Amino acid sequence: INVFRSYLGRSFPLEFAAESTHEGVPVFVYRLRRDAYNTNVERNFGMRYENVEGIDYAPMWPNCPSDHVYDPEHPQCVNVECTKERNFCNNCCNGSHYGPTVFIPPGFYPLRVYPGRSGPIPFAVMLSPAHMLWAPKEVSSAYVGQSPDEDKHRPFEFLVNPTLGTLVDADVRVQMNILLARGEMTQSSTLPNA
Repeated sequence: INVFRSYLGRSFPLEFAAESTHEGVPVFVYRLRRDAYNTNVERNFGMRYENVEGIDYAPMWPNCPSDHVYDPEHPQCVNVECTKERNFCNNCCNGSHYGPTVFIPPGFYPLRVYPGRSGPIPFAVMLSPAHMLWAPKEVSSAYVGQSPDEDKHRPFEFLVNPTLGTLVDADVRVQMNILLARGEMTQSSTLPNA
């Protein structure tokens, strides 16, 4: 099953999770794939946040080993793709920094469409499951009040009757995260990048 989310400008595949009942009605339970909010997964590369401002909104991620030394001139670096998350902590790569941009951690998805309007979004917004459920722990734990719990904060769960193919119940939980950055303006000069 695919669910189109207009404000994200794309469809998300739901996967079969279980057979169950809802108020006595037999249902198939479908849930969002855990990597759906990870724009560092190859199949989601086209959905990455462009980050034209080049700000590292999650400087605590990735948590590379202390012996990580960025050395892009090493001869082996020719074969290392630094756009892939699995290579971010390779010595050929500079963590989540790549050229002029900085990649966003897993668990976040850029808002692509300004709901109800055509035109650009006036400020950067990242959507995530509630409490930054699928963000790396070093990211979600950096914010006061985040207590991710898979059962409470799962972003999409659809219950479909297998006989009729109709939706019986649905839970959709989404958190909006507005990106903030230090700037030269007095109003934001003391804010952390977040």
